[in-house]
Amino acid sequence: MSPTGKLFVHRVLKEWKFQFSVWKTAVDWLVALYLVVPALFIIIKQSFDWWQAPPAWLSFLPFSSAASLLFLFIVLGNIRLFVEEADQLFLLQARSWQKRITTLSLGYSLVMNLMTTFLLFLYLAPIFLLHYRLSWLQLVIWAMFCMLLKSVTGLSKQLVGLRYRGWGERVVRWLLYFFSAMYYRGSVLLLVNYTGWFTLSATILLGILSLLLYLRANWRGSFWQDAAREQTIRLRYASLFLRAASVYTKKSRTVAVNNRPLVFYRSNPLFKQRSASNLLTEACLKSVLRSKSRLFSYLQLIIPCLAIILSIPVRWKWAVWFGMGFMLCKFVELFWRETWNSPWIQLFPWNKEDQSKAAAKGIFVLMLLGFLPLSLAFGLQVYSWAGALALPLGGGILGYYLSKAVASFS
Repeated sequence: MSPTGKLFVHRVLKEWKFQFSVWKTAVDWLVALYLVVPALFIIIKQSFDWWQAPPAWLSFLPFSSAASLLFLFIVLGNIRLFVEEADQLFLLQARSWQKRITTLSLGYSLVMNLMTTFLLFLYLAPIFLLHYRLSWLQLVIWAMFCMLLKSVTGLSKQLVGLRYRGWGERVVRWLLYFFSAMYYRGSVLLLVNYTGWFTLSATILLGILSLLLYLRANWRGSFWQDAAREQTIRLRYASLFLRAASVYTKKSRTVAVNNRPLVFYRSNPLFKQRSASNLLTEACLKSVLRSKSRLFSYLQLIIPCLAIILSIPVRWKWAVWFGMGFMLCKFVELFWRETWNSPWIQLFPWNKEDQSKAAAKGIFVLMLLGFLPLSLAFGLQVYSWAGALALPLGGGILGYYLSKAVASFS
């Protein structure tokens, strides 16, 4: 093996070892015994049950809608480069070594995309084979198409971030999402009736991926942005667990130069009454809603929850719905703790009553952002339109009391 190959393997193994140590620290044997193992058991059992009989709620979900949900999986994920700041001492001067590491990293990202796509389609195979009557050949070609589009989207997002800044980056990225969604939807429509044309669409996508891989491997002048991005990706789980432990972590600003938030750009007041508790609540809400990374992590939690609430039997839904409400409260509590422990907040002498009011209000509002869609989907699926009106209302009432209970221990 070449020296660059050994260096790349060393960095990959170090990455996996670091992530394992992070999760090992957070998930002890008790958590694994009572949460992780039962969750894995339910997921595996659900897949075997689907091979016996697909869930009844699929009759209300046409194939085009089910296929469109997979586009959310396509736009998630990252392309890794395994660049470190210390590389400026040698690799930045040794162009051939740097290019070799970049090429190996891109290949690693493609393999990881292939594996995650394979596992997802293997889990969903009984739904698409038994209910929607696809053939194994169609399913395999579709899986390869999703893997290619996921890789193309990930590379395109990275290149857009290197090329544009501010509003330009935001506009180009949304255009990228729009055209990717249109291309995906148009191609999936060919899957059922014109498999040959769908294969041609996947072949075209393979050509686009090859071009983007060449551009990314030969892109120059992006070392510091790549290093900062890698550091953020590497520490994403560690940062989450540190927030849970009420440890403030300083934010990296290298990648987010000149990036404007999507909402609250002018920082207009959210509450007319400028009380201390309202100011604290406003600080928490703005810190979350103005952060794409926090909203993205929240979305990554909501999507699996939505899939679970739609797929489990009716007799379990009420208990799972209540449990998800509590889980979302605990999740957004991390955002509140991060705001409360930030140095600029701690500069002021807040009293305990204002802190408790702000925590309850902030956790309640942020929790509803995810809990209302779950309640709407639950009510619409089980109780039709009457449930679609009643369950979100019930979710708001439940969220209010859950957030007060969680805030009392914050």
